[in-house]
Amino acid sequence: MKRIRALAGLLCLCVIFSGCSFHDFPWDSQSQYQQTQTTSESDSQTQKNSKIEQKSDYENLPDDDCRALYDQLLPAVSQISTQQQSDESYPIQEVTVSQSLSAAQIRESVRAIRNDHPEYFWISTVYQYRYFGGNTSVQLFSYLSPEESTENSQQLKQVVDGVLADVSENSSDLDREIAVFHALSNRCEYDFDAEKDESKWRAYTAVGALLDGKAVCDGYARAMELLCAYVKIPCRIIYGTSKGSSHAWNLVKLDGNWYHFDPTWIDGKSIRVYDAFNVTDKVIEMNHTISPINGEEDGNFEMPICTATEDNYFVARGIHINRNDDLDSEGIIKALKEAMLSGDTNLAFYIDPSIDFQTELKALFSGPPYQFEKWVEAANFLLPSEKQIHYNNVRYIPFEAMHGISLQLDYQES
Repeated sequence: MKRIRALAGLLCLCVIFSGCSFHDFPWDSQSQYQQTQTTSESDSQTQKNSKIEQKSDYENLPDDDCRALYDQLLPAVSQISTQQQSDESYPIQEVTVSQSLSAAQIRESVRAIRNDHPEYFWISTVYQYRYFGGNTSVQLFSYLSPEESTENSQQLKQVVDGVLADVSENSSDLDREIAVFHALSNRCEYDFDAEKDESKWRAYTAVGALLDGKAVCDGYARAMELLCAYVKIPCRIIYGTSKGSSHAWNLVKLDGNWYHFDPTWIDGKSIRVYDAFNVTDKVIEMNHTISPINGEEDGNFEMPICTATEDNYFVARGIHINRNDDLDSEGIIKALKEAMLSGDTNLAFYIDPSIDFQTELKALFSGPPYQFEKWVEAANFLLPSEKQIHYNNVRYIPFEAMHGISLQLDYQES
């Protein structure tokens, strides 16, 4: 659940990983970098095509001076020098604003750019700034050379185009969100090596998740933000802790309502667990701690309140169990059959809140009448002989807070 954090300081070389651990390093304010910009016409077109419109954190910056710095930094991020430094990074064009900004203002402006623009994955967590004559100059750095950033941008755009080809523009917000998350989940797995080695920076970005197929929570969140932007779903990155570690996840806006969405948690190693798929503040805070809105290095920008449940995955897409036995059984048996025929091994149940959750859970899986086993038997009767649901290998994870159950089906050759 790793994310890298960041700090900034006066005349410092600063580290601002968007979520796991910040560090300060002294900077020799006299050192200057000769920059040769290499953004060609084709490079510019590639970067223009890959740019997304996402300004949630920009709009929540504390003041206009921060927004002025953001506005100047944003067009500079593609101006990467060909000159590699001793730390193997590449300077990005330095920008200057006619205000003396505090370290916190600079940090928040840089953080907002990195949060709003996952398509600029090459922006290093290191940046430097200096003051002169009442002005503030800020320089970002790139992990990649101009040629490498362009090549990776083109590859990333190809992946995104492939995902978008399977998403209907006329589908609902929730259907588009599900489609892009499934594409991310099918392509990516959690990178435990990068969790222990922060030099594996790609795992903290969208290219790690979508090109390399490995990411930590920060990479998952940035990839989800990128994909949501392309399908016109407002999406933000949120920081906090979970399971004892620093963590990053998303806020998504569907049909006018904001929800917490944690792609890392949902994308389990062998089962998709829908416990954090579009949930409220109250539900997410059961197992996540949201960092405060205080401008500190681990803080968040102003966040909307999340109270809606209409597009929670269990509520909206879970198979409803209402205790109308005949009607329930017919629909559930059909859903099991269709899932296996389509190759979809992930399902969710939603137990009506009028029913005691624990009593129903026991009746489904661990005590009389063992209703789920009966449904599997009935579905197997309807399935072609070469495909049968393997009941003993079915996995389920209950989540009482949302009256939901995540299931993973398994099938065997007959």
